[in-house]
Amino acid sequence: MGSILELQGNYVLKIEFGGNLVPIQPQMIKEVSITQDMEHILPTFRIAFMDAGGLLTNVIPYDKDLDSVSIEVGRSLGGETLNEFRFRSLRRKGDNTGMYEISGVLDVPELMDVSKSRGWENQEIKTVIEEIATKELLVAGTEVGSSLAYNKTLVQPDWTTFKLFRYLKENLVGVDGQGNYYAFVKNLQSEKIFVFKSLEELYSGAIKYEFIVGEEPYGAHYPILSHQLYDNSSLLSDLSAKTQHYGYFDYNTGAYVNGSVGIEDVPGLSEFFLVNEDDNNSGSGILNAMGRSNDFTEDFQGKVKSKYFNRIGGSMSMWATTWGIESINPGDIVKVLFSESLRRGNLFVYQHTGYWIVKRVVHQFNTAFHTTLLLVRGGIDTDVDSGLIPVTKRMKK
Repeated sequence: MGSILELQGNYVLKIEFGGNLVPIQPQMIKEVSITQDMEHILPTFRIAFMDAGGLLTNVIPYDKDLDSVSIEVGRSLGGETLNEFRFRSLRRKGDNTGMYEISGVLDVPELMDVSKSRGWENQEIKTVIEEIATKELLVAGTEVGSSLAYNKTLVQPDWTTFKLFRYLKENLVGVDGQGNYYAFVKNLQSEKIFVFKSLEELYSGAIKYEFIVGEEPYGAHYPILSHQLYDNSSLLSDLSAKTQHYGYFDYNTGAYVNGSVGIEDVPGLSEFFLVNEDDNNSGSGILNAMGRSNDFTEDFQGKVKSKYFNRIGGSMSMWATTWGIESINPGDIVKVLFSESLRRGNLFVYQHTGYWIVKRVVHQFNTAFHTTLLLVRGGIDTDVDSGLIPVTKRMKK
């Protein structure tokens, strides 16, 4: 029987360490947080508490059984709202004040700790990824984009599966030119789901949650208790925001090739990009020589789109704290409404009203259960005349 800590207030939190019984009192807890991010393949956790007697710090050996950490969270005792994360601790820290910290990642076998040499000759990419995730990573389900339903030869040259997925997401192009892929494991209703989708496919997902900024409640919208907006668009004007130029050496012809990707290819959730029509079309850029072409990355479109789409798609970001939502995940599409716009009778009097994608989720537990979200998108929605570039591939209207 492991150590179990259960707290009940406006939420339920149960923490279990496998192996040995370790008593932890609620007042000893300083921090319990769970973080998930589209850019990071696995969710992480951190627990900090007072171990004044030195039981964990100095007495109990931390063997493989005790490495297993289960954190179950929910807004009520009902099974429908509970979400259990099964982690593996990677780092432990104790100090002379009695504070003890444990941190780690979601327990997914054969992802980062086993290197393999193998290949798949002319097989469907979507099927290969699904089989690896299901049979080796032992996830309960997969969400792999249909844009990868085409055949290609893949090679894993003594890499971990994590390194293989990282290479694929940075270099793949979809059947219709989709780019900027994301690979991550999300935890939904206590089950691990592996996601491998392009930005465009994530944008096409259903609206999962609706939020409202302001003092007035509105329907079933979750309240945003505090928020911070960051406009990063001014950084783009010096980085060739309208067009991403790049070059590479074509090994077959022996010539250096110049190419570009335009902003009209970038998918978006907003009406306008935060890029002016008169912005520089050929700035300094962040991509130059991509290297030598090969059979897998003949024209480097996958790598260029991955960098460029990600940069444009994150030009506007919002940190928003709301009530605890135990099942919200990176990649979810949400809608944000500003109550002031309702009072004025014009939804777009506030330019940040509209659709956003969840990039990061941070669950925090103390006197209450709160979830902080990092929401991102490439621009704004507005009825005010501007010189901004309209989004051509707009995914939500």
